[in-house]
Amino acid sequence: MPDLLVVGLGASRGVAADQVMALLSGLDREHGLDPRAVRAFATIDLKANEAGILDAIDTWCRRTGFGEAPPVLLTYPASVLAAVAVPNPSTAVLRATGTPSVAEAAALHAAGVLAADTVTEGDVELVVPKIKSGTVTLAVAGIPPAPRNRVPRRRPTVRS
Repeated sequence: MPDLLVVGLGASRGVAADQVMALLSGLDREHGLDPRAVRAFATIDLKANEAGILDAIDTWCRRTGFGEAPPVLLTYPASVLAAVAVPNPSTAVLRATGTPSVAEAAALHAAGVLAADTVTEGDVELVVPKIKSGTVTLAVAGIPPAPRNRVPRRRPTVRS
């Protein structure tokens, strides 16, 4: 099981928080994922201020018991998400947003960004492929534990 999880979210404009919560609540019950492993949520930049998504994330974090360091919401432009290979692209999503995937692409891209110092991009994988309920989509990407003999990449030190 991955050490780190990133939840990708997609939704129609004006989505209700309870619709988003319905999918978030199933992460542990239906998919056996530890909510404490969630380090970030990710979506398209068009949804950065979507009240239903923001309210659901806030409620989910409070119910899950995250204290002063809840998962962050990361957003990416359609051009970045469109470059991510996904198993379940959608032509309808492409027409609406400019990318064939929001939930899967955002989860995979954000997981790769967050894990860049410990694993290679190919190590990031979907733990939960896109699921849809009403006007909400959700996908979860995971990053496997870093190999024990692997030294994290560090930036070179500049000496003066």
